Amino acid sequence: MESKATVVATTPQEKVEWKLYHKRWFILFIFVCFEVGNNIQWIQYSIIARLIILYYDVSESAVDWTSMIFMVIFIPVVFPASHFIEKVGLRWPMIIGTFATAAGACIKIGSVDRDLFWVTFIGQTFAAIGQVFMLSIPPIIAAIWFGEKEVSTACSIGIFGNQLGIILGFFIPPMMVKDHSNVEDIGNDLRSVFYLIAGFNVAVFILTLIFFQNKPPMPPSPQQAMQKQNAAENDAGFFKVIKRLLLNKSYVLLVIGYCINQSVLNAVGTLLNQIVTQYSYEDSEEFGGRIGATVVAAGLVGSIAFGIILDKTRKYRLVTFIVYALSFLGMVAVTYTLPTKSEAAVYSTSAIFGFFLVAYMSIAYDLAVEVTYPEPESMSAGLITFTFQLVSWLATLGYGEMVRNVGAEWSNNTLSIALLIGTIIHAIFNPDLKRQAAVTSSTSSKEV
Repeated sequence: MESKATVVATTPQEKVEWKLYHKRWFILFIFVCFEVGNNIQWIQYSIIARLIILYYDVSESAVDWTSMIFMVIFIPVVFPASHFIEKVGLRWPMIIGTFATAAGACIKIGSVDRDLFWVTFIGQTFAAIGQVFMLSIPPIIAAIWFGEKEVSTACSIGIFGNQLGIILGFFIPPMMVKDHSNVEDIGNDLRSVFYLIAGFNVAVFILTLIFFQNKPPMPPSPQQAMQKQNAAENDAGFFKVIKRLLLNKSYVLLVIGYCINQSVLNAVGTLLNQIVTQYSYEDSEEFGGRIGATVVAAGLVGSIAFGIILDKTRKYRLVTFIVYALSFLGMVAVTYTLPTKSEAAVYSTSAIFGFFLVAYMSIAYDLAVEVTYPEPESMSAGLITFTFQLVSWLATLGYGEMVRNVGAEWSNNTLSIALLIGTIIHAIFNPDLKRQAAVTSSTSSKEV
């Protein structure tokens, strides 16, 4: 049986009870699996764009939309989804999200015939709906389930599945779908990919349905206990919360920086196959997939590393500036190593670029909760995600047109300028860390 030992933290008003549960790691694991299954689907067509165009006889723009549909669906649905999460907790949003993701993957099994590319978009729409319930959750799980000295690490692990799914999306389709002399054989390869992804997502849905728990019996930290205790005093009306968030200077600057960062990542990810093809690399599908996997894998390591650093130091301002500045330099490096045709140089600069650019995602979500405390985590995460999806969609459309009309180098220079602007914003960024200030003294926590 689980011990009922109580840990007490003292506040200026009264005592609040809180404790940690071992189950928090299993809850986080289920969510990571959800992210993996969803994000594989986001990029699975774009990374083999040339073969999809050949097999289905569709345009480059049509393939781009298999990725952009995730951004477009997100925009009108995110606020209702965030409000739903705030009202009912995490369990039902997770069940809906994993079901939609699994349904999307299964629908695409029926899209293999060459005249059924339209079925692809039905499947991608379901998966995109699943993503709406996914992207805002990492900081919520970290806050609801993890202790005050674990939230940054937990949030970075929560982003881990997002990045791992993208890595597999870059890696698996180019590995399994080959360019055959008989075009029909491409369909057989696609069918194998669809069955693999559908099987995984159905398993994740079943796991969620059986085991995922809404929240622990008691809050995991003094901050979360106080937030729960004072919920009645803090008006959480939807529009009032949005207004307070928009008037929060630290939060607004963070949103601008995050939009630039993620727009660059999504634009490059969506158009990567077309960029590599312009430079005439041998086996461009597989090479493009390996570059994408390198970018995100390096970012995965960076996310965990910076999550641990933030839990140890809490130096958000310094860390965010360093990460952003080096993301800018990494983008410049990638831009000017691609034309050299040196695969080793491209892999090296891509790893540096990804280590910092992708790592910023988990830092930003964690920092959003810090600067908006005690506002609901679902709302602060939902607003930042809504904004970046809108900007990412527009940026990807514009970037795609630039790549096709003025070439990859000028297009990438434009992205570098955008990251330079983000770096300047973070140079003047001085976040107000409200969550850290919420509890001035507490006892050490004890796991039960």
